[in-house]
Amino acid sequence: MQKRLVAASMLLIACSATQRPPVAPPSVYNGDAGSIAVVDQDAYNVTLPTAVDVSINLPIVDGAGPNGEIISPLRRGTVAPFNGVLFNGPAVARIEIEFRGQAAQCRIDRQTDLARMSAMAVRDIGMLNVTIHSQDQVYNLMLRSRDQEITRLYGYIQANNNPPVNLWPYVGLSLGGLVLGAGVMSAFFLLRP
Repeated sequence: MQKRLVAASMLLIACSATQRPPVAPPSVYNGDAGSIAVVDQDAYNVTLPTAVDVSINLPIVDGAGPNGEIISPLRRGTVAPFNGVLFNGPAVARIEIEFRGQAAQCRIDRQTDLARMSAMAVRDIGMLNVTIHSQDQVYNLMLRSRDQEITRLYGYIQANNNPPVNLWPYVGLSLGGLVLGAGVMSAFFLLRP
């Protein structure tokens, strides 16, 4: 009987002991903000040659150009004053048109290169803006989740800093002591001759 009383009192004491609730694991978002957009800066280091005037500027009659070019008008049947190639008006016009066509093609090619570089710059700026925007959203999400976790843990600390006094363990110990004392006293009086 005494063993049962002692076991019951110990069980009562163990059940009445306070147990704190387990702390929940942190719920902080630690996501990756993504990789930084890579910009090929070497593509922008292209130096374009300056556009030159490609029109035909030949010296006027009896003058010589810087490379020895000479224009001398001839009439039919007259002797040429120098060795060379004779061009008539339509041939000279065709040469000038070819030069102007090549100059126009050069301008078109140059404008294409500039437009290509401009498109690359706009693309790279767009990629950087998207990267900055996505990183901003991820970091704000991380900060908000950490703020919520800090608030939750602060509330837990405040709630457990001054916990309410639980009287059940003391009541259980007192009752256990009374039952144990009564059992010992009754055993003492029962075993006495």
